[in-house]
Amino acid sequence: MQTIVVGLDEVGYGPILGPLVVASSIFLIEEDPETNLWDRLQESVGNRKKGLGNRILVTDSKKAYSRQTGLIHLERTVRAFLNQLRIERFSFPSILPVVSNDLIAQASMYPWYSSLYNDEIPEISQIASNALTENMKQEGIDFVDFRCICMDVAEFNKTVKATGNKATVVVNSVLKLIQQILSMASFLNVKRIIIYCDRLGGRKFYGNAIKTLAYQEVTDIIESSKLSKYKLNIDRKELSIQFEVGADDKYLPVALASMMAKYVREKVMQHMNDYFIKLQPGLKPTAGYWTDGWRWLKDVEDETLDKSGLERKDLVRIK
Repeated sequence: MQTIVVGLDEVGYGPILGPLVVASSIFLIEEDPETNLWDRLQESVGNRKKGLGNRILVTDSKKAYSRQTGLIHLERTVRAFLNQLRIERFSFPSILPVVSNDLIAQASMYPWYSSLYNDEIPEISQIASNALTENMKQEGIDFVDFRCICMDVAEFNKTVKATGNKATVVVNSVLKLIQQILSMASFLNVKRIIIYCDRLGGRKFYGNAIKTLAYQEVTDIIESSKLSKYKLNIDRKELSIQFEVGADDKYLPVALASMMAKYVREKVMQHMNDYFIKLQPGLKPTAGYWTDGWRWLKDVEDETLDKSGLERKDLVRIK
């Protein structure tokens, strides 16, 4: 029986500048869907930079990315899995329907989103890409898709005001992605779905949120300090969802989702920094996190903001 196996993760929960990104990576697995995918794909994928060779790195985005090495590992991994989807063009805008329709809508608010349309996702070694394709074929594993919600400051603040807190914003984004996955399962006529998700913003229990997926009781619940797991049936589909501390170190699909989310956020931040540096040469870029984010807000001049057509409140999260 085929099973949809999904990894979910968020990047950008803590910053005061830039988007919150919640991403999913989606696989279709023929047999043994709960086995370790790093083991099954060890010929083409590794979870450590050391000894990687021509293999693709799939690991927690905090281990894959650094300011020193930049986007190289994120781009290489994203491109390798996008290759499995047989996309003809690999510019950043060409993957927007795959990644996040939200980016298009937010371009009207934040001018640096428009410059993303000039970006290309670099090619990777054909050896590495072909190895991943062949390895997945041998194991009966298909990469189905990425899905991603990119919520920049204006939309984030609006949603926080409507829901009351940012933890609910993240959980609701995850539920939105799960709804998309349920629709995908119906289209593919798959009856079993397993979803792994990293702990969201410190929240431990998700039972009430999960109920809203089908407005029915969850049939099986396990809740502890490190793992919360839920099972339910929706439209004759068996759905298992678990939220676990350190899931990006335990489940390849979660690590891959983490890398996609980090890639999208870093690309947006890169373009935001480039945009403001053109308006104010010498302005030091920021990653948007608390201390450095406030430093950047102090450094950016009122005249620069006037040129951008934005106010400080358009750039700063309320929580």
